Amino acid sequence: MIKNKEAIKNSEVREIVKPLVQCMSDKTPAIRNMAEEVASYVMAITGYPPFQAVLADLLPAVQNAIKPILEKVKQKVASTGVAVDTFNSSLGETKPPA
Repeated sequence: MIKNKEAIKNSEVREIVKPLVQCMSDKTPAIRNMAEEVASYVMAITGYPPFQAVLADLLPAVQNAIKPILEKVKQKVASTGVAVDTFNSSLGETKPPA
């Protein structure tokens, strides 16, 4: 996905939010790092709310491990001027948070 990051904005990115968040808790550091990098591209399109929704479905211990990572990604994306607190469809249309 990283090699084709420009294609991410043309795909149904909401469908990959859950697997991305799950990869952030993988025991292999390389997978966690890649998931974090891909999440920054996806979050720029979808916003933070879809990630927050997936996080809410996880066990508390897993939430505690992943939330700081998602917050770091959120800050990184927000620093580029993207409004991450709103929900965006995969086509980039801004919608109010759910």
